[in-house]
Amino acid sequence: MLFSAFLVYTWVCTVIETASLMLGRSAPPEVLSQLTFLSSNHHRLIKEVDTVRAFRVGVNYIVEVDVVLDKAMDLKQAHDIGESLQFALEKLDNVERAFVHLDYESEHKPEH
Repeated sequence: MLFSAFLVYTWVCTVIETASLMLGRSAPPEVLSQLTFLSSNHHRLIKEVDTVRAFRVGVNYIVEVDVVLDKAMDLKQAHDIGESLQFALEKLDNVERAFVHLDYESEHKPEH
């Protein structure tokens, strides 16, 4: 009887842990701080990091970063900065996929 109770307990703990990993919980503050630091120091022409989000997908995170660049910057340079930031974020061990959004200002309504 004691062994059966132990088995049920371990199964319930496993189900709760697995469910929490699959439900898309937000990353803890230390992970968001690491992502923000990496994003803000990635390139000297990044004026501001507007938003950083990270959601659990299994054991890793899906990351979304919004950065502000100069509005006079040409498209090629802006693209190269965004793409290199995406690759840098995806090299982190705990990041499954990264999405980088480029903008020229941060004074706007939250986007969908």
